[in-house]
Amino acid sequence: MILCLADNICLLLIFASFTLTGGCNPTKVQGTLVVNLSNNTIALTSAAGTNTQSSCRNATITNITYATTGATNANVTGLPPGVSGSWGNNTVTISGTPVPTSGEFNYTVNLTGGCGNITATGSITINSNSVPSVPTSLTGDGCANNRTMPSSTGSGITSYAWFLNGSEIPNTNSQTYRPSAAGNYYVRVFNGYCYGTSSDITINACGISRTGKLSATEYNNMINTLGGTANTANKGMDDRGLILNVPN
Repeated sequence: MILCLADNICLLLIFASFTLTGGCNPTKVQGTLVVNLSNNTIALTSAAGTNTQSSCRNATITNITYATTGATNANVTGLPPGVSGSWGNNTVTISGTPVPTSGEFNYTVNLTGGCGNITATGSITINSNSVPSVPTSLTGDGCANNRTMPSSTGSGITSYAWFLNGSEIPNTNSQTYRPSAAGNYYVRVFNGYCYGTSSDITINACGISRTGKLSATEYNNMINTLGGTANTANKGMDDRGLILNVPN
């Protein structure tokens, strides 16, 4: 029998009796084994503030996660339609895209199984503003080394942040950006109410990416990489002053 007391203290009570056999008089022994059970626990593991976040209409919320111990399941109540909670591997995850156009939704996570009446609460506020669309344009040849300038062409935007391969580039609060490196870029914008993100813009490494003389090793590697055939009509000079054939 499990007996739960105040302050979420639970005890497992095991009643047992034993009868000794043999000898002249059978003897019965009874006793109670008391086991102190650990309480369930729950703790926020997503970023601070995600459990009291605001979202815009038609915008996917930032996932909310909790770590649990002792519980065998959990249920989440009070979420807006389009958002759901699940439990697995001792983790509660709240995610989705709210359907309502506005409102404040207070949710409760209830742990089940184990011991103790353990809960966690939070809120998701949906404002009526729409996520801004983020159209972009590209000026230049699509190459790195400041040869191309992607631009965000949306209106009503108050701030910008440019990203390269998923990482934010510092100090890029500008409608335009000149990439110095190849990779996948996108821009996140804010219109004073909601954030929006553009599609990826791929910038390539093109042509000559460095200046100055090639060393003999670099030159030979270039020939091998290009797979060209050396000839006597085109020649170059390495850093030793030696004339080398240039591939066709």
